[in-house]
Amino acid sequence: METHRTSARLTAALLRVSTSKQDTDIQRAACINCAERRGYAIDRFYEETVSGASLNRPELDNLLNDVRSGIVGEVFVARLDRIARSLSQAMRVLDVLKEHKAALFTADGFAFDLASPMGEFLYGQLSVVAQFERSLIRARTGDGIAEYVANGGKLGNPSLVWSPEDDAHIIAAIQSGKTWDEAGADIRVALSRGKATRRPKASSVRKRYLELFRLGRAPKPPLRRCAWTVPGIPENDPCAAPAEDATFPA
Repeated sequence: METHRTSARLTAALLRVSTSKQDTDIQRAACINCAERRGYAIDRFYEETVSGASLNRPELDNLLNDVRSGIVGEVFVARLDRIARSLSQAMRVLDVLKEHKAALFTADGFAFDLASPMGEFLYGQLSVVAQFERSLIRARTGDGIAEYVANGGKLGNPSLVWSPEDDAHIIAAIQSGKTWDEAGADIRVALSRGKATRRPKASSVRKRYLELFRLGRAPKPPLRRCAWTVPGIPENDPCAAPAEDATFPA
């Protein structure tokens, strides 16, 4: 397809997702198709993984700098909320595009004539909608969390639930001279929520062993395993029995 430009400046697309679990493939395809329908070919993509309300937007800043420098003259986005979900952020972008006469297109059918009052009005109204949608998402998320907690749910990462078999395994492993990491390498410990299990980290194995030791259910580990940095165990004798009031990591 024959392409055209309004100037010698490049045509760019801004792609944004909020989390690393998302990708920009759909946005990229939508922008390319929209540009082709309008007779453009996208020369440069600015891609970022960040909340639309964040003030730390390196790729958006790079795009705006290129607009200011006269490098970019047309900008495509899949939807206007990919630019920002904050009205103040959207207005900042508007000021730059308007001042440097850059065209803005969205893949869902809008072409903003930012030099005209109507184009500026439409951009502003849709930006308000984007911020409103973000506020609704936050409110619904908060309501969902409140209901979950009210029904007995617990927030935060699930804790490890050690079984007697797990305890026996790490005690035997440490007594045989294995490191904390090696002791947890071939077991899966249940989690406090759901049916999932997880390989314990070295710090978790060490913490559990100290708990068992404090309860008198595990012997002192071999000498090279005893530098615990635990209050109550003298530095010059890390394997000495702790004092009665010794405190161990919770």
